[in-house]
Amino acid sequence: MKRFALLLRTSLLFCILSFACPAPAEVMLQWFETDWDEMYQKLPKVAEIGYDSLWIPPPTKAPTGTSTKWGNVGYSLYDRFDLGDVPQRGTRETRYGSRGSLRNMVDNAHRLGIKIIPDIVMNHNGNGPDFREYPGMTATDFHVQWQEGYVNTLNYKRAPRMNWWYHHEGYGATMWTDLANLADIRTEDHPLNPDPKRFTGPKTDSDGQSFNFVDGTCYLRHVGQYDRYPYAYTNETAAEMLYRWIVWLGNAIDYDGLRLDAGKHTPTSFSAGGAPASSTRPSGTMPSAAATPSAATRLIFSPTTATAPTPSSSPRFSHPGPRSNTGTAKAPAIQCVSSTPR
Repeated sequence: MKRFALLLRTSLLFCILSFACPAPAEVMLQWFETDWDEMYQKLPKVAEIGYDSLWIPPPTKAPTGTSTKWGNVGYSLYDRFDLGDVPQRGTRETRYGSRGSLRNMVDNAHRLGIKIIPDIVMNHNGNGPDFREYPGMTATDFHVQWQEGYVNTLNYKRAPRMNWWYHHEGYGATMWTDLANLADIRTEDHPLNPDPKRFTGPKTDSDGQSFNFVDGTCYLRHVGQYDRYPYAYTNETAAEMLYRWIVWLGNAIDYDGLRLDAGKHTPTSFSAGGAPASSTRPSGTMPSAAATPSAATRLIFSPTTATAPTPSSSPRFSHPGPRSNTGTAKAPAIQCVSSTPR
C-alpha cells in the first residue's frame, strides 16, 4: 500500500511538472546574402544544428541587375511574379538565383523538416525604373498626383518621402507617403475597406500636410497569363492583385509562412480584412499588422489561418478548376469597374 501511495505521488508530481514546463520553442535562422544553390548544399548542416525554420529574403526580381547586389536584395521590388525565370532588367536570375534553384532549395528544406518563411513586400515597389513601367501595374496603382507636363510628360507626381513615423490610422502620412523613396502602393483600394477613398482627392492630414491623389484603377493586369491567376481571371485593384500574388507565390514555392515587410505602413483594413471564398480571393485573413506597429515589420503568420502569429502548417493552395473554351476561370462575385487591359 505504501509503495502504491509513493507511486501515485510520483505520478502526480510528474504530471504537474509536465504541465508546468513550457513546450519547446522553435528556432528560426534569418539567412540572407546567400544564393539558393549554396543554401541547398548547406541545409543538411542547418538541420543537424537544429534550426526549425528559415527566414529568407524576398524571392522576387528587383529593378537592378545582379551586378548591383545591394539594390537587388528584393525590398526594392520590380516584378512580384518574377522569381528568377523572366529575362528582364538585365538578368534572368534574381539576386539569389533562378526560380528552379529556389524551389529545389525549398523542397530540400522540407525533406529535412525545415520550414521556409519568405519576406514579402506589400507596401511599395522599388525606386526604379519609373512607376509607369512595373509589370502588371500602372502609375495610378501608387499614391500619385496629376501634374500635366511633370518631368517630361510623366504627368504624375509621386507622394513625398516620409520623414517620420508614427502609428496613425486616420490620414497620417505613414499610410500614403513613400517609405525610403520606394513608390507607395494604394493598398487601401479594396472592397473590404470601409473608406477606400480616404487617400483620394484633396485632403489634409492631422499634421496639416495636403495631398490630392488620383483615384486608383481596376483592370485585367496579366492578359493571357492564366498561370498567374490561381483562383479568378478578372479585373483587380492593386490591393486585390497583391492578394492574388500571395496565393500564386504559395503555389510557386510552397512556403510555410510569411514575414510581412513594412506592415505598419499599410492600413489595418488591408491586412486584417477577410474576404469570403466567393470574392476575389480565398477565405482566410492576414493578421492585423498595422494595428501592432511594434511587431509589424517582423510579423510571421501562416496563410492558412486568421490569427496564428507563427507558422503552424505548410499551406496548400488550390489551383482554379477546369477553364472554359475561352481559357478563363470562373469570374468571382466581386467585380471592379474598369475592364480595359493595360
